[in-house]
Amino acid sequence: MSPERIQGAQYTVKSDVWSLGISLIELALGRFPFSESSDSDSDLSDFENTLSPTRPGDHLSVLTPAHPPTRSRVKTQRKDKRKSKGVSLQGGGMTMSILELLQHIVNEPAPRLTPEGRFPREAEEFVDSCLLKDPDVRKTPKDLLVSSYCTRVFCAMR
Repeated sequence: MSPERIQGAQYTVKSDVWSLGISLIELALGRFPFSESSDSDSDLSDFENTLSPTRPGDHLSVLTPAHPPTRSRVKTQRKDKRKSKGVSLQGGGMTMSILELLQHIVNEPAPRLTPEGRFPREAEEFVDSCLLKDPDVRKTPKDLLVSSYCTRVFCAMR
């Protein structure tokens, strides 16, 4: 969700431009864009065999209990399922609550494609232009389509 929507502003297509930038970073780095990680954490091998925000194998303890379930244990498991575990960063381990995440989006610098130089300069500029905090300065989809990055990508597809 874009910073302006979190703060209660009306939806505009520029909110979707923000989401595009976030999605591109997640796809390029293979991790949640708001995580505080070092450059070595952007290796996709960290995410093998996990499609959920829990650590790999955590779900197995629920499927194969060590002891037969009792009524109290079943009630506790139901309550635990309803409790929010927060938003997982980097596929497990570090989590933040949804409120912390929303505050982070509004108050902290926008994420970037890192490390610098790993991606083409045009790609970095494209993502940066999607993630400008001020929606009045952020580009529109029409502006993005004529950017040097889109021009290069679309020409390569011909």
